Amino acid sequence: MVLLIEDGLEPTSELFSIVSRLFDTRANSAMPVDLADPPSFWRENYPALAAELDISAKTLDEAMALVRSFWTSLLLNKEDR
Repeated sequence: MVLLIEDGLEPTSELFSIVSRLFDTRANSAMPVDLADPPSFWRENYPALAAELDISAKTLDEAMALVRSFWTSLLLNKEDR
């Protein structure tokens, strides 16, 4: 998600519709309002992966802050549908 967000992915109502349909079709649960923390081993692995990429989020905390902010904006755009 960090790569997509930093590449210009916008939290549009169209994206909300796509993600919503994906959850409706494939997920065992409803589309979450809050994103859960990733598995604990990501804390160790993420910095090495991020160091190889041209992204601003070099730590897992930075990545999750970026993704959660994007997710919140995406959920707000559901009302634009």
